[in-house]
Amino acid sequence: SYRKDQEIILTVGEALALYADAYSPNGAQWTMPLQPRPTLFETAYANDLPPHVQIIYTLLHSEMKANSPHKRTACAPVLLALVARATTIVRKDALHLQRAFTQEIVNNLVDIQMAFLLLLSDPKSKQLARESCCIGLSACYSLSLLDSKETMELNERVLKAFGQTSNHGGSALMESRAQNAQRRMENQADGSASV
Repeated sequence: SYRKDQEIILTVGEALALYADAYSPNGAQWTMPLQPRPTLFETAYANDLPPHVQIIYTLLHSEMKANSPHKRTACAPVLLALVARATTIVRKDALHLQRAFTQEIVNNLVDIQMAFLLLLSDPKSKQLARESCCIGLSACYSLSLLDSKETMELNERVLKAFGQTSNHGGSALMESRAQNAQRRMENQADGSASV
């Protein structure tokens, strides 16, 4: 039904974010399954996880890898709601960074960012998914500001995803920064040799 009324997925995302955070008060201790995390998604393993871990695990390891482009793109607003909730509560009070929900978001920040980048580059993504990805990347950046090393790594991943290229003279020729610098040095050398 979210294909006909896309705002439904926003409401679902916000509800999942509230559910994931409702059961992670400060100082809460959760029991995790004794078995190691499987390489492929397993429903039985997911069912044994605490709510905040289960939601993120299911989104990143099942829904994002679904064959259906509708399922994949529906993850963008939900991931946005999760990251936005974590960012909002940490901005209000830095002590909320110790909550199990926010810790889980921060621990999976790289995977969440990569999911946003993957969805943003997916040609099947619609406007809502693309906007959610852009805002989600901004929220990831905001959370990464808590750790300057993480901020630099996040910036590098975004630049690599969109390419560190420049447009040469408005043409379709795309070149890397190194190629751009080399071309400019050659042009300067040719210009000074002709004088």
